[in-house]
Amino acid sequence: MAINFSMMGFADRLALRDDYQSLVPGERTPPPEVAMDEKMPKNMQTLPFDPEGSEYDYETAKQKGLDPKDIVRQDLYPGEDKYFKENSNVGGMMTEDNRVIINPYSKLTDEEKDAVRINETLRLNFKQDNVVPNIEISEEQRSFFKETPYENNEDAMKQTIMARILTGDPSAKATEEQLKEAETDLFKAYKENIDHWGSVVPASDEDKLKYNLPEESYLLVKGKQHKTWDKAIQGEADRGFRVKKFGDRYYSIPAEINEEGKDVEISKPLSVESIVKDWSATYQTTNNPEKEKRATKVLNNFNPSTMPKEAVSAVETASYIFEGDKGQTAESIAQNLNAIGAIESNYKTKVQKGGGPARSYWQVEPTTAQDNLINGSALLGKRFEEKFKRYAKDGKTAVQYLKGLTLKEWSEVLEKDDELGAAMAAHKFIRTRK
Repeated sequence: MAINFSMMGFADRLALRDDYQSLVPGERTPPPEVAMDEKMPKNMQTLPFDPEGSEYDYETAKQKGLDPKDIVRQDLYPGEDKYFKENSNVGGMMTEDNRVIINPYSKLTDEEKDAVRINETLRLNFKQDNVVPNIEISEEQRSFFKETPYENNEDAMKQTIMARILTGDPSAKATEEQLKEAETDLFKAYKENIDHWGSVVPASDEDKLKYNLPEESYLLVKGKQHKTWDKAIQGEADRGFRVKKFGDRYYSIPAEINEEGKDVEISKPLSVESIVKDWSATYQTTNNPEKEKRATKVLNNFNPSTMPKEAVSAVETASYIFEGDKGQTAESIAQNLNAIGAIESNYKTKVQKGGGPARSYWQVEPTTAQDNLINGSALLGKRFEEKFKRYAKDGKTAVQYLKGLTLKEWSEVLEKDDELGAAMAAHKFIRTRK
């Protein structure tokens, strides 16, 4: 499924002058002149050196000299590092050595950096496969790309338009004809594999030493909340690697090497019916058939990729904190929390309608949160303290401090702190399970 860039605020790119290819390869210094679409948020702009795309099949990629694990290059050439440092508004770019690099000085979130990676990798794929979409360019699109390197390059313009369509970037301004082309078997193949490209990067020497990892080890750059997490796990397995958890992060190591750490398996998604039953029994607690019917209708039309990015991050935090409690996996916690937010607020409000007391996307009442801390603190261990150390003050732990909040203070903090709201929702969901 395509990333919802409108959700992220992701809209457009920077475009470089065509003289990049004339640079001395060893220097790889971006050209000084950059044509920028001033209408786009500066921190969301990226940099296509070649306005094209990436690779999609591991064996095919190897034949072309491209390895999925190497698409994202972490080490920067001096010129690249200098350019990124001076242009923190640039999120990332595709390079002439057929790699994608991400700006370490940018203020993008991990999710936004992932969006940059996917877009630039897709252009790289088109370039390697010599694919030019069979589409007509609209006048609106020509105007949009005016005074960019795409303006006088029909093929490049078609490629960047198709890349944006496939990734759900609204700046594509797609026509009906172009949308039909995106649904052909050729482009469906790209779209189906789009999210695993560059999902791993080489593990740092520090991590290898810390966790005694083999030399050929890779860090997963997407979290378990990512909608294609299972595809990443399967992709690593297909190339002879397995994903294991060390500390708080996930690493891919050769399958034949037996390292310590927790193996990660592909999870089976929970059914809407089971999620609704759990919500009704452990969260809503009324087992009301009419409310279950409404909840089922909501979830049948719910797409997690439309969740606000702060909600996605909050769910990931809560899943990490309570993983293993009462037999719950991080995946099952996340799936339930995603659904609870959709049922309770549709991720549209953090304040209960009609003047009710519930707050956060998950509609947690202050009395519930207060009771969680006072009577359910056994579930709030080291991971809770780790994630909420901002509340450890006045000589108290986070749990001790939060226990002392009044209902009014709980109302305020639940509305403002998405992570705490998700954690209190997960706590209630898990604590009330039989």
